[in-house]
Amino acid sequence: MKYLPGMGKTVWILVFFALMLPLSWAADTPFYVNLQNSPLYVRAGFDSAALAAPDFRPSAAKNGPWREFTQWKNVIISKINLPGEANFPRRPFLSPFGRPEQEWTIAIPFTMEQEPPAFPGIFLAAIGDNWEMYLNGTLIRREMHLDNGSEPQVRRIREHHSQRDVFFPIDRSLIIRGDNLLVFRIVGDPTDQTIGLQYSAPYYLADYEYIHQKNSENLKMILIGVFMLVGVYHFLIFAIQRESRYNGICGIFSLCMGFYFLCRTHGIYRLIPDTWIVVKLEFFFIFMALPVLAFYTETLCLRRIQTITKIYSGLCAFLALSQLFLVHSYGSDALIVWQILAIPAFLWILVRNILLPFVKEVQKGNGIRTALWDSYPGNMLIGATLFILFAMADILNALFLHYPHSLNRYGMCIFVLAMAVMLARLYGRLNRELEAKSVLLENIESPAVSLEALFKARRLTDREREVARLMVNGLSNNQIAEQLFISEPAVKFHITNIYRKFKIEGKNSGRAVFLGKLLK
Repeated sequence: MKYLPGMGKTVWILVFFALMLPLSWAADTPFYVNLQNSPLYVRAGFDSAALAAPDFRPSAAKNGPWREFTQWKNVIISKINLPGEANFPRRPFLSPFGRPEQEWTIAIPFTMEQEPPAFPGIFLAAIGDNWEMYLNGTLIRREMHLDNGSEPQVRRIREHHSQRDVFFPIDRSLIIRGDNLLVFRIVGDPTDQTIGLQYSAPYYLADYEYIHQKNSENLKMILIGVFMLVGVYHFLIFAIQRESRYNGICGIFSLCMGFYFLCRTHGIYRLIPDTWIVVKLEFFFIFMALPVLAFYTETLCLRRIQTITKIYSGLCAFLALSQLFLVHSYGSDALIVWQILAIPAFLWILVRNILLPFVKEVQKGNGIRTALWDSYPGNMLIGATLFILFAMADILNALFLHYPHSLNRYGMCIFVLAMAVMLARLYGRLNRELEAKSVLLENIESPAVSLEALFKARRLTDREREVARLMVNGLSNNQIAEQLFISEPAVKFHITNIYRKFKIEGKNSGRAVFLGKLLK
């Protein structure tokens, strides 16, 4: 079997571009109004009388049905106490049932001290669920999708629009110098944690061209394409060599990451308008990513799936499948459970499946550099280290720098590419071993070569001769163990003795070297 020609070089090229792709920064803009520097007012119900700036009195709102926020980062309806909401509905954790939809009004008065640009726009980090937006009394965007019930208070949502990275242009004539008022009418389940302005930042007005450039998703789509390409590449390898299960598992993991990041783009809403479907798919892919990664590392490094991994995978599969059919609030609760379990699961994969096998490779006498470069655990340790460094950079950015770009997707992309490089090198080595075996078998047919005499000269035991013959025939350690009815550690013990008797030691050990010795 030969691996796909040229794929190893292709993967290296993808690694280079993943590391060197420049981020597309938008040029600075003189017109920028940060809405989070203005006060924010929330009330239950929708009052159309409060739509225009002259009719809205912040001083009176403080003592009325409004709740005032002078400093705000996010406004999640289910987490704030509104006046007159003593009986605000609460939902038990992991309850599969939601609550009837209600309405709220969010008002943000702001002052304009400069002329707006020719094409102004607005950017909202996130808003949900069904909503409409008014600027100085004029409707500028509507995402209301309710049924045709006669009573507004009992209308049900037929399509959900809880969106991230919402931006669109605004008619310049609607923005005036002086006092302005931005009002949101929001409808949704009062226990849903996505109802309101749920992200911390940013919410602002600026030149629309600036907003459009700043939120370009070209680089994101390139990275998603890399995930998809690597996933398809591994599936092609798995289709050629069905016994290499780790290739199929690696392909599933890469595609899970690709679809997960695709669900986090605002372009996905053009394909799937109902955002609850998008979020459920996003949860499904991220819930299944860690179990698939655990299966991959254990299949490749430990040659077996451990019981604790099967239990954890079953729990994640239950969370992933159940949230597809239940209310969105249940999915948010399931995400909390998954996040709690993800930390020990990731540490288990890193230590038990990668770090400890790497230490064993070093203890064999190969040296740290050789173990990093020429072993599965070493290659995965390199990729995991890069991902952790990118994650730490994101944490430092969130704590101190507050820059809007996230590096997690780049770290995960490099990790997936590192796995692809590792398996490409693996199949290159297997290809060389198979070519050497083919030449050996051709020479064995000649009477001039006596394999048994060579084994006898090296003083191989009867069991070692049986193992050596099966190695020449191309059987794996597991296949040799099954055919001889012995354990796989026993096979490894006999192979170690065979290598020692053929004076194959250290970094020069391996089947390719053994077959080369037989050829000589």
